[in-house]
Amino acid sequence: MPYPTAVAQGVKHCAVRDIAFMPAFDPPPRPPTEPDAAECCGEGCARCVFDVYEVALDSYRSALALWQARQTLDPGAADSATGSAAAAAETKSES
Repeated sequence: MPYPTAVAQGVKHCAVRDIAFMPAFDPPPRPPTEPDAAECCGEGCARCVFDVYEVALDSYRSALALWQARQTLDPGAADSATGSAAAAAETKSES
């Protein structure tokens, strides 16, 4: 049962295979909110709001790269790759 139908029918659980490649379940990561200049006290804190922002921004960039990579995956590629490996194994065993 496709996810939207499952939700409409009130189904709370559905198989992962039904939702694995649905964009609704893989929203892009959200960038962190850049702090306003007024949020920094200017006293050289060990964890300045701008330092925290930079760490969050690095994390966001990593998450975004992973998300973009997932968007280029072809759901049928895994099946065709497995099929090719199986065909190669059959050919090898026949010779």
